[in-house]
Amino acid sequence: MPKKFILMFTLGFTFSLSQANAEEYPNKYGSPEKAHKLYVKAKSMSSHSSEQFKAYDEAVKAGSYDAMLNSAYNFMHFTGGAENFKRGLMAIEPALKLNHTDFNRYALIGYAWTGDQVKAKEVLDRELAKGDNIKARFVWDYARYTGNGFYNAPYEPKKVCDENEEKFNAKNANELEAYLVGRCYFDGVARTKDELKGINIFEQYKDKAWEASDTLGILYTVGTKHTPQDFNKAADLLEIRKSVSSFRRLPEASYYAAIIEMEQGLNRDDPFKRFEYAAGYGNYQAQWIVNTYKTKGSESTNPKDLIRMNPPADPKLPKGSPRLPDFQFVKGATALASNSSSALTPEMKKQIANSPRMQQLGAYLRANKVLPHDYTNLQGCKEAQTAYKYGKFPDETDNIYEESAAAYAVCLAQSKPFRALQKNPTQMGYKVLDDLMKRNYRKGFDLKQLYDREFR
Repeated sequence: MPKKFILMFTLGFTFSLSQANAEEYPNKYGSPEKAHKLYVKAKSMSSHSSEQFKAYDEAVKAGSYDAMLNSAYNFMHFTGGAENFKRGLMAIEPALKLNHTDFNRYALIGYAWTGDQVKAKEVLDRELAKGDNIKARFVWDYARYTGNGFYNAPYEPKKVCDENEEKFNAKNANELEAYLVGRCYFDGVARTKDELKGINIFEQYKDKAWEASDTLGILYTVGTKHTPQDFNKAADLLEIRKSVSSFRRLPEASYYAAIIEMEQGLNRDDPFKRFEYAAGYGNYQAQWIVNTYKTKGSESTNPKDLIRMNPPADPKLPKGSPRLPDFQFVKGATALASNSSSALTPEMKKQIANSPRMQQLGAYLRANKVLPHDYTNLQGCKEAQTAYKYGKFPDETDNIYEESAAAYAVCLAQSKPFRALQKNPTQMGYKVLDDLMKRNYRKGFDLKQLYDREFR
């Protein structure tokens, strides 16, 4: 099984814990003295070691608020996923009575991502009441703008756009309010759609608002008329090459970051795991990928194969809600989307789905769900045969055809019910393997040896 790695993602807030002097760790939040000593002991241990985690647990139980904050930081940022968000929340909940922004930030993120929108809204209301927390105001406005369901916010994109543009025109808008104005024009919400005007605002504020930088990163991942597809530039904007202290900031960003890392090979161990974490954060497209092909034992699929199916939009989003462009894997789909006034039409999507290439991919995926575990399965063998018969498409650099051919050859050798349907299964198998060897595909040579042992 490839090594698993970590996705670091946060909603609306990014911050780092202040690093105290190595010789002194002040009792910043007024923890009981005994609890604070346990925290100081944990803080002095090797970072992120199992011993330090245990020591933090002891300090949390004793009532150290600093340890609670560190535990939330470790669980939510360094291990990711809904389950660890809940563990981070458990550690931090006793500190929420302090109503301190440091703790509320984590609670706000944790409750929202684990689906407890009532508690998330309670925390958000406490921050909004302080009057000076522009991040709190932004996540509330963003939920109202997108209709993503966070904080049980009402869906009112026009109102959000009007409120923020009024401030923007009066030159009273902060960087996050300006970002929302950019989104309103880019998405064409209650005003004439003007993607270039939106992009210019994102560029203007990308160094002041991470959300603007994230949006540009997403647009360069997708490729639009004004932001040609550029995975290197997208990776820099999303900061995914930085150390583990760098996090995603927009709810949508985890999915696009996973695509970039897959395309660039930035995390070679297990790219599929990225999508599992994005799914754990509630990203619908990532959930669709994970649910379409579940890993079994030591087997996993290449997520690129699933992205080629162009995952659907979240059906829970309000109809016509503002959303950033989809990543379309099929060649030509991005150009079609960027040259039209909206995303791909249903007719275009249907045409893509019914194309020979997509039909081949669908057969390959159906075969790949079954055959790695049972090469005698008749239906799986038929699907591999179907995928193989589409042939190798021009300019395709993946191995869908070759992998289908190899699976088809194994079926021709091992599946009795499938062999019974063929006139000369062994001869056909050799023909398939000759094709693979001409393409210098390693599996063809390996299977040829097995064929020779079995049939000669």
